[in-house]
Amino acid sequence: MADEDKFSQDELSNLMKMLQDAGPAKPPAGPAPKSEEEPPGLPLPPPLAPKPAPVPPPKPVQPAPPAPPAAAAPPKPVQPAPPAPPAAAAPPKPVQPTPPVPPAAAVSPKPVPPPAAPAAEAPPPPPPPAPQDIHGSQEPIARTPEMLVAEDIARQFEVCRVHMEQVLTPFIGEKVAKKMLSWSLDRASKTNPVLKNVHWSMSGDLLDNGSIDAERLLRNFEHFPGVDAVGLVKKALSELLAMRLGAIEQGLGSSMRSAIEKDVLRLEEILK
Repeated sequence: MADEDKFSQDELSNLMKMLQDAGPAKPPAGPAPKSEEEPPGLPLPPPLAPKPAPVPPPKPVQPAPPAPPAAAAPPKPVQPAPPAPPAAAAPPKPVQPTPPVPPAAAVSPKPVPPPAAPAAEAPPPPPPPAPQDIHGSQEPIARTPEMLVAEDIARQFEVCRVHMEQVLTPFIGEKVAKKMLSWSLDRASKTNPVLKNVHWSMSGDLLDNGSIDAERLLRNFEHFPGVDAVGLVKKALSELLAMRLGAIEQGLGSSMRSAIEKDVLRLEEILK
């Protein structure tokens, strides 16, 4: 009996398919009586999931009809403002005529003086007269050995004077350099008569650059008979050189004096 109550595998599969197609079973109104024929130990089928209820499609939303445009109110007529009454015009003031200006008395024009003639430039002052030669002639003088030595010293001194003028001219100008050399010779001649009038040449030309005419220097020895001519010239030219170096140091500084002293070092040795 027990073997007859059992279902085969195929029958169970068909039964499950039928239950799925039939849908969920409705619960009985009352408790179902137990079937005595239900085989013991038969497994219950799993509960079937309920099918989702169909969702109805959304209803289309009908757009609201547009509101009718409001009727425009008719514009109110603008009442024009009444024109203002014209102001009463003030009576014009009488214009007083200006009295005529009496004519000015005619002034006779002043005579214009003729332009003054340009003043003539004053002529330069004439050079001082040339000194008269002590011998009254231009004949050469007889030169003694001492006079020849003194003449050679004077010529070497003149070479140094030319070099000094060339060095000073770029710094103080040619005019000032010549004036300093001429001024120093004039002062030295006041304490050394042997240098008197040596700035005049034997032809009567004025030497304005401080140079010494050797011929004029030799003729001055006639005033000092029996005196050492060489010593007299050395003393006069040493004082003149020291005076010029002092003026250079005072005007251009000690460095310029040192530079020129190097150039006249041999002359200083000769004048000792």
